[in-house]
Amino acid sequence: GTVCAGLLKLLAKDGNAVPRLIAVDKNPAAVGCTQKVLASQSLLGYADCLRGSFTDMFREGAEIDIVVCNPPYVPGDKEEMEGCGISVSWAGGDRGREVIDILLPKVWPIIARGGFFYLVCLAENEPEELLAVGRAAGLEAAIAKHETRGMEELLILRFHKPME
Repeated sequence: GTVCAGLLKLLAKDGNAVPRLIAVDKNPAAVGCTQKVLASQSLLGYADCLRGSFTDMFREGAEIDIVVCNPPYVPGDKEEMEGCGISVSWAGGDRGREVIDILLPKVWPIIARGGFFYLVCLAENEPEELLAVGRAAGLEAAIAKHETRGMEELLILRFHKPME
């Protein structure tokens, strides 16, 4: 929720037009939290908060300028990924990559030329392999941020679709 509000405020600063945001989460409590945060910042009118799977939300032919995804990335049992409880927000199955590996081939085509895709992951998700997958799809790929938070070694991967 706070990330969505922060992104909208950042992207709309300096007189830029406020972009349209689509926030998606499988956890109904997370969707409600996002709506409350956006409403508290008077930004709810610029966003659609949807309950569902991020990997199922893309339409063929869509062109999105910026996609930000904080997927379930924690390695664990597949059973933790089912339902709509809190574990679906973090449980990523084998290597923490089950959702990520479904997402990547679906997100590449919908990134607009000149657009960006940012992906949050853990070191255990093998980020260099993820970057190589993006490069193989014709995207520029790099680590945008790398830091340790508590016991997690977190990374933000940046993928850019060139203009040509």
